Amino acid sequence: MGYVWGVDLVRFAAALMVVFFHLSWQQPDPQILFDSGWVGVEILFVISGFVIMGSAGKATPIEFVERRFARLYPAALGCALMNFAVLRPFGHVAAAQHLHVHAGLGDLARSILLLRGPFLVSALWTLPVELAFYAIILLVLIVGRIHRVTALAGLLILWSGLYLIPFALTEYGMSPIHVGPLGYGSQNLILLRHGCFFGTGMLIWHVLSQRSRAIDFATLAGGIILCWLEIIARSAELKLEYAYPIRIWGLAGVALVTFTLALFAIWLLGKTNDHLKLNEATKRVLRRIGLMTYPLYLMHEAVGGVAYGLLRQTGVGQGLALLAGLLLSLLASLLVVESIEPWLRRRLLEVVHPMLARLTANASLTRVLGTFSTRM
Repeated sequence: MGYVWGVDLVRFAAALMVVFFHLSWQQPDPQILFDSGWVGVEILFVISGFVIMGSAGKATPIEFVERRFARLYPAALGCALMNFAVLRPFGHVAAAQHLHVHAGLGDLARSILLLRGPFLVSALWTLPVELAFYAIILLVLIVGRIHRVTALAGLLILWSGLYLIPFALTEYGMSPIHVGPLGYGSQNLILLRHGCFFGTGMLIWHVLSQRSRAIDFATLAGGIILCWLEIIARSAELKLEYAYPIRIWGLAGVALVTFTLALFAIWLLGKTNDHLKLNEATKRVLRRIGLMTYPLYLMHEAVGGVAYGLLRQTGVGQGLALLAGLLLSLLASLLVVESIEPWLRRRLLEVVHPMLARLTANASLTRVLGTFSTRM
């Protein structure tokens, strides 16, 4: 199965959910909202598991490292610098709208180095989680077991189940022992809460691209059930944090339906991908949308939040201010994709690529990490 073009649209829709959620859920009288927009993060984790299987299967470990670095870090660095430039003079404006932003030099350093938060924007908490998942894939590539997709995904799902089942029971007052939320810190790096989402994405890719057995479908079903359980538990966890009254089962119900529709869309797009006949112009548009999703997700709290807050201070209605914040976030994302990220990627790879090439020049390391292209 080749690159699944339509998944970029699902990824973009998931990021939009998060944007609308962050800019509305702490407002006492929201006009435009998506109460369950946080489920976009869970959808993005599934897409990561899905996409990584298509890109990692044919790569050596060292090629995987460079590709992931080139795909994630230059854009993250560009977004961090732009966020800091906006938040340093106007961070108080976004903070006044109850957005979780910080504008200190230490916050910038942590956002660049991806150390433990607080980061410049709260959305950055997911990037170390992604990197933890990539570290597992890298280890599997090194030991040459990437073809054991079902086993790896099953372990991630089982691992999550050890936490999610008692956590969900605790949140609904049904557990004899208290198992609290993990929050947004470094404890999430062990993938105890989110491993099931990555595993589910991996298995969707597997059943679409390989001849599958009953155990594969059973494991996938178990993964989806655990994903649902995490979403139900998260609804109870967040219920009291909204600035307006919310019904817990309404919140969970919308989140579950949204998440399930996204899974179906990913599966359907993968199923029909090889039969789609897209012209080059359409492919370029879809790819651009996909590339913009990442900076949109990382910058909407800073760029969009500041624009939103400034407009609200001048008396502009919430709906119009939110849409203006979204538009400016999209323009900033396009700037990152078209100019900032390519420039940073070239400069960073000029440093990183020779280091990786020297690393694999050692014969013993070459056997472990694989061959490495000398082309930049």
